[in-house]
Amino acid sequence: MLLKKKLNLLYFILSLSLFVSLYFQENSSGGSKLDNILTKHFIDYFQIGLAEGLNYFIKSGQVHSPVFYIIIAKTKLLFGNQLSSIIYIIISATLPLLFYNLLKKKFIYADKEYLFFLSLLIFLSPYFRSSASWLTNDNFAIILFCLSLKYFLKVKNNKDSITKNFFLCFIFLSLAAYIRQYYGIFIVIYIVELIKKKNLSLLINCILLNLILSLPFIYYLYYLYIENNLFFHSSNPSNVNIFDNIIFVFSIIFIYLMPFFISTKLKFQNIKNIIIKNIKLI
Repeated sequence: MLLKKKLNLLYFILSLSLFVSLYFQENSSGGSKLDNILTKHFIDYFQIGLAEGLNYFIKSGQVHSPVFYIIIAKTKLLFGNQLSSIIYIIISATLPLLFYNLLKKKFIYADKEYLFFLSLLIFLSPYFRSSASWLTNDNFAIILFCLSLKYFLKVKNNKDSITKNFFLCFIFLSLAAYIRQYYGIFIVIYIVELIKKKNLSLLINCILLNLILSLPFIYYLYYLYIENNLFFHSSNPSNVNIFDNIIFVFSIIFIYLMPFFISTKLKFQNIKNIIIKNIKLI
């Protein structure tokens, strides 16, 4: 009980630290401040009006989603700049709690205090802190994604109504993808799980739901590429340095595998044997 109180106090202190980051405009990730400056023009135009904002957004050659900037523009109109930033700090502070909730569902028999402590490590992430300070879309998207995972784990554990959980799972994933498109790739995993249920009625209903959820995106693509003739306009494939991208991707993989390489319990030979043994699965 004493440890739980200490962890709750630690969560409160770390949440307050985000307000300190806001005050000092922390940019420990290195890119959030620049992102805020670059996207401020979009927000300004969306504050004028939706049509004006979309026209400026598209004409500036943007191919990612405008949804987050629309939300922030309307929020700033309602509450002002300062209060909007405070609201985003509060929203961002819910991410460790959501992550803790996911850990509890995934690791049912693990020590709850230990899982809560692990979730608090999110507060140390430069990207999390900088996104909270500079009001970028990273934190909001991952919160929506965590909500999607929450219901996906309920589906996996066969808890409550499977139909309801699948619907909420797809709805929150769709919302996350409307903020940051790359979350949409996880729909493949969800559909595989859906097929495993061998429920034709549920499968049809979920497909219809996803078609409905995709309608705004389909219309936006039509408006972007057909009406404005911007197909492939904003990026030139010949300018992509494939070699640099490969090096970048492998460097990320290496960083995430480092804990396994340096672990005293799992030597390199063990990793090699595991990979060879499960090569088909990999």
